[in-house]
Amino acid sequence: MIVIFHPRYLIGSPWINTMHPFEFDRSIQVEARLRQELGPEWDKIRRSPERPTTVEELRAIHDDAYLKISHHSRVIAQVAELPILRWFPRFLMHRWFVSPSLWCSAGTVMAARQVLQEGLTYNIGGGFHHSKRTGGEGFCIYSDIALAISTLRKEGQLSVTDPIFYIDLDVHQGNGVSTDFGEDPAVRILDVFNSEIYPFRDKVARTGIDVSRPLTSGLKDEDYLAAVRDGLDELFRDQPRPKLVIYNAGTDIYKDDLLGDMKVSREGVNARDRLVYDTVRGQGIPMLVLSSGGYSKMSVQLIVDFILQCYRGETGQDAPL
Repeated sequence: MIVIFHPRYLIGSPWINTMHPFEFDRSIQVEARLRQELGPEWDKIRRSPERPTTVEELRAIHDDAYLKISHHSRVIAQVAELPILRWFPRFLMHRWFVSPSLWCSAGTVMAARQVLQEGLTYNIGGGFHHSKRTGGEGFCIYSDIALAISTLRKEGQLSVTDPIFYIDLDVHQGNGVSTDFGEDPAVRILDVFNSEIYPFRDKVARTGIDVSRPLTSGLKDEDYLAAVRDGLDELFRDQPRPKLVIYNAGTDIYKDDLLGDMKVSREGVNARDRLVYDTVRGQGIPMLVLSSGGYSKMSVQLIVDFILQCYRGETGQDAPL
């Protein structure tokens, strides 16, 4: 197992943190707890990208028209859903949002390059599933998921016909991924999401989902896990074995999340992640995991829980949390 992290994943500033429920230093907190939990083993499994993603690399997955304006303050304000940011200087927008997004995207690409050999990689960042070829939204400036798939294909690690399964269990529907890959026959999408919250108005994006499980607000562990289990069964049923699974493991299904409106406990989130891990890694399929969304104080711990579960599973320790 390899975990990807870089200190430059840090988003925003302490001041911005007071205006949005996302913990902008979440990746830093996760890294600190993993170092505490794993001790010297942490340095053996941690990797860091050497540089951020370049604009030239982004041209493979984004329109030039968007890339020309993606660093403008008014665009960042719209993507981050913080209108006040449109009045801030561009250099701050680059430092607070654009640069971390580029570093996180580089981490996802690094994880993608290594996963086919390592079997399991986790990027403590990324999962920008709302970003589309034509532009960003929902706090997702660039599509690291599309970039990872494009890079593996370009470099010959995957062909355009090799099956890829994309599992999105973030509470918000991954409308960017389903828009960009809805007509790609090699990419099969499972999305389990709260249909009553953002981006519920993007009806077109839902047509790109192969296995859709739209849920309602307030679901607790039993009903939520039943939906995930049923979705996974359908995703794999009568399908060619995928060469790669990408798992967008958002923690915003948690009961105290400020944006998710679900009622899943910590134990339920852990059970969900274990279900995906057992389903995918139990078949020996390479899996790339992205941390995606999470808007509660528990989000850091839930990510740590999952990485520790994966680490124990990959090293044969398999001890319960």
